[in-house]
Amino acid sequence: MVGILIMSHGDCASGLLSAASLIMGELPLCKAVGLYPGESLEDFINKVRKVIEEFPNGVEILCLVDLFGGTPANTAALLYEMRGHRCITGVNLPMLLEILSSRETRNIDELVAIGQEAGKRGILNLADSLERQA
Repeated sequence: MVGILIMSHGDCASGLLSAASLIMGELPLCKAVGLYPGESLEDFINKVRKVIEEFPNGVEILCLVDLFGGTPANTAALLYEMRGHRCITGVNLPMLLEILSSRETRNIDELVAIGQEAGKRGILNLADSLERQA
């Protein structure tokens, strides 16, 4: 099973993980790390490294981050260069739920594609959707 590491500014990562566990129950191999005021890039990298060490050896890790170009994404880019961890930016709840429900049977490359598609499909103009149903 692929491990999931959600990284964000503030409490977004922990909030997404909390919402996903409310919907799906216990989520093994899932962790969240937030960047808070006063933390430097170096502080955040060290915090993320400690969390990664909590995953069992040999587990592939898929990083989901909130914003391309922000400190969490830059940290994920560094981790990709160092360890090959894959990353998707723009994490949202539909993306996370689809990845979580697929990760026992899919490899990491498939999960990246699934996550990107689910993230896009989960963004709708509610008024348009309601008008189509009427």
